[in-house]
Amino acid sequence: CNLHLMGFFESINRDGYWCHGSNVLLLTQIAYLFAQPGKLSLDYFLSTKFSRYPKWLCNPLKQIAWPFYLGQASVALMFINSFYWKMLNSGPAWALSDNMRNILVLQYEMTLFQDYPAYILTILKSEFPYKGPAILNLLLQISPVVALLLVKRPILRAILGLGFVIETLGLYYIMGLNDLEWIALYVFFIDWDYFLGMAKNKIERIEL
Repeated sequence: CNLHLMGFFESINRDGYWCHGSNVLLLTQIAYLFAQPGKLSLDYFLSTKFSRYPKWLCNPLKQIAWPFYLGQASVALMFINSFYWKMLNSGPAWALSDNMRNILVLQYEMTLFQDYPAYILTILKSEFPYKGPAILNLLLQISPVVALLLVKRPILRAILGLGFVIETLGLYYIMGLNDLEWIALYVFFIDWDYFLGMAKNKIERIEL
């Protein structure tokens, strides 16, 4: 409940428009509102003690995959939204022009009011160092959506999901946007049944 309140407060600022911050945390939690409880939950415990406990609240046999995929979609749509507007307004030229350089100057001069770190000055001084990250930025913003299309390929899905983590770190170290809490959402890109099951099978084979 606290995270929901924080998400609303952070997502709709005093000027009345939607902004980044905790909004994606809010959206991924909404995806879980209708998920079936796990075996360690209070609902599951109560369902084992009371035969009249509503089955729609807790049904251990019911699948809970769709809220997980919906949470992953929320993360993916956050970044594809940014990619969409860049493509709509400029197309691939967004990455091949001076946009990234201008954005960095605007960010540090007019938004953060901070001195340029040494590595940012290196990026600003020549063409390739700021066009390269711009191209990488577009690729990383696409990768979470591609990962969503590869839910049946857990290894590729996990690798492409790393694009979301790298993008978040890039926003922190290059743009100065401190949203590192997003990195925890990488769990939505991991097929835990596959990887934990694979590890279990390896252990069983060793024991045999």
